[in-house]
Amino acid sequence: MACCELGSAILAEGLLGPDVPEREVEVRHIAGEAEGVPFVIEELSRHSTARAAAGGRLHGSQRVEFVQVIRSRLESLAVDARSLLELVAAAGRPLENVLTWNAAGLQAESLSVLAGLAADKLVKSNGRGAKDLVECYHDRISRALVELMGPGRYEECHRTLANQMEMAAEPDHERLFVHLREANEGGRARKHGLAAAEKASKACGCQAPSIK
Repeated sequence: MACCELGSAILAEGLLGPDVPEREVEVRHIAGEAEGVPFVIEELSRHSTARAAAGGRLHGSQRVEFVQVIRSRLESLAVDARSLLELVAAAGRPLENVLTWNAAGLQAESLSVLAGLAADKLVKSNGRGAKDLVECYHDRISRALVELMGPGRYEECHRTLANQMEMAAEPDHERLFVHLREANEGGRARKHGLAAAEKASKACGCQAPSIK
């Protein structure tokens, strides 16, 4: 067992409940699945302990992976919280709170939804102001969510974010290019890519490159 896995195994051993069956095998599974991330170890250990308390017992390939834990968490969320979380995950980078709220169609309830997701360690934010930023608590969460939502929903999230960003008085063309490219909106993405290139060329006094 690698050094990283050994440390993960020690942490998992301390977190697993006393009634987890095949404890040594479960510890090794969690250590390997977690890839050295303490948060993932905690989530898998909590899930395994809860499963054991409910009388569940899985073997071999049936052992729980992190993406399954996130699926379970996602299914327990209210629709508005799930929508907001998927937008944040699809973005793959911190988003302004106000952009996230508007894209998810939330207003007065937005702060409580964000607070709930933060309490569940699904997102993290540097504040509650409109311009403060929110992102997934860990990139393993965003990766799992992108896998779960599938290409259709992934593209929809980027399209929704882009639609909101285009309403700004001074749109961020570079970010819009990325979102529209991921949304498979080639024509719209090219327009913003050209605008971003032109803006950059003016700033440095260079000729703007062509975007095909």
